[in-house]
Amino acid sequence: MSSRVNRAVRVFEGFHEYDARHLSKFAAGLVIPRLVYVVGRLVSVSYRSDKWQKGTFDYIHTIKSFPKVVVAFLGREGSERPRQLPQKIRDGNQVLVRIGRCLDAVYEDESGEVKLTFPADTDWFFSPSGRALYAIAAKRKLQCVIWGGDLNVEDRGIVG
Repeated sequence: MSSRVNRAVRVFEGFHEYDARHLSKFAAGLVIPRLVYVVGRLVSVSYRSDKWQKGTFDYIHTIKSFPKVVVAFLGREGSERPRQLPQKIRDGNQVLVRIGRCLDAVYEDESGEVKLTFPADTDWFFSPSGRALYAIAAKRKLQCVIWGGDLNVEDRGIVG
């Protein structure tokens, strides 16, 4: 295994507190675009996970990070010009780690709080080195990408 895969396995096992059961690949057509439209500042992210093997639970992480953590929801143009994703976030050679089933994300824009919902087969993934979250449906289609501030995923969960 490559060093990137080994690191991702260690991060997965630290986060979930059980051995990685299997490795899987994303569909060949999965694209992380160079340019995205930021729709707002992240307020919270929710996911369902069996981390710690004490059953499956729903987790909500409220963002407290400064500077702001931003959300780019694909397929929805923001009021701003498109923004370039940092290279480390769009690197096609990344190995992403699954957090759990994507429930939702809440962001704030000039009109107030907006709740994003996703297709039922969407999972949250993160890049151990990129400090970004990705909502990916059926391992085929990027739904949104979240990055910025002190956002990170540690053994105890999402922080920032």
